[in-house]
Amino acid sequence: PESTEKYVNILIEYGDIQGAVEIYIKQASRYEQWMQLCELISKHPDKINFPNAERIIRHGIKKYVDEVGKLWICLADYTTRIGKFEKAREIFEEAISSVVTARDFSIIF
Repeated sequence: PESTEKYVNILIEYGDIQGAVEIYIKQASRYEQWMQLCELISKHPDKINFPNAERIIRHGIKKYVDEVGKLWICLADYTTRIGKFEKAREIFEEAISSVVTARDFSIIF
């Protein structure tokens, strides 16, 4: 895991976001790796070619219920960066209506 993380960091440093995302998808079992995967997808949609990127982030929302606020933000950020502004607004509305903690609500709001 540690060597994988170093390798992913090198890929990111050299701009190979697609390669980093592919490795994270294969090994994204640890929480930190999953969060970094979602952040990479949301911040660099132009550098990755995954038609199911939204589904990957939504899987994280279901899997890590204690961090859904951050993951909802990643999902909305992703849709905004690919130019789907109406979809991003719908995601924010879905997020607001589905979170159960004040902390997650404050992150999204």
